[in-house]
Amino acid sequence: MVGIFCVALSDSIMGFSAMFKTKPVSLSALAVTVSALALAGAPAMADDLSGTRIGVQAGYLWGSVEPSGFDSFGDDKIEGYDTTAEIGGVELRHDWQDGDTVFGLYASWTGTNAEGGTTIEKVSVDSEGVEVSTDQGFDTELGWLASAGGRFGTVINGNTLIYAQAGAASGRLKILETGDGAGATRHVTAYGYTAGVGVDVQMSERWSLGLGIQHFELNGVEFEPDAFDPGEIKTKGSLATVTLGFRF
Repeated sequence: MVGIFCVALSDSIMGFSAMFKTKPVSLSALAVTVSALALAGAPAMADDLSGTRIGVQAGYLWGSVEPSGFDSFGDDKIEGYDTTAEIGGVELRHDWQDGDTVFGLYASWTGTNAEGGTTIEKVSVDSEGVEVSTDQGFDTELGWLASAGGRFGTVINGNTLIYAQAGAASGRLKILETGDGAGATRHVTAYGYTAGVGVDVQMSERWSLGLGIQHFELNGVEFEPDAFDPGEIKTKGSLATVTLGFRF
């Protein structure tokens, strides 16, 4: 029974990663680790996993920034880019168990400094017919992510919870114009959604250890540079976390 659930969880994690084009090497390792953690919970511990829990998290984020608009460059388009960062945060949740089924609510905050940038060369002709080349673009930094929502899962071996969760997300984004004629800066909170899967093992009456993968997607925000046409910037990505939890 445990093996079936572990294989199912690994398949779910890999399917989830493929859906959002995440890094296969990192997620393959995480899928194996999650399965091993579930197997480690094999000794049955007759316990109700209901209760309020606070946890600290550490992990890794990889994402992408996708610009649209910014039509000052003719047939050329300003390109998007990838960004990665180590992350750390906190989570608060409450679970209710009914038989082997668990329902829960959660809220989390994750600090990060996922940075990146893009630049494009613009060629124009001045009044004397001379070609003039300028570099224009912008940098972004995602300072934090927050999310809140619900989870649904099943308990195996009395102490191992396999779950899926979904909710609303928000993130703090700093945008800085770069290149010739740069001057615009914007700090904005973007909103969107998040969804993920994971496993928690109750190691003792109070302490638990969890692994999870979560995808987030924030709605596009407008940015008006000083040196070229305005456009929209969209941020999305995934994060893998390890959580140490304490149940009250």
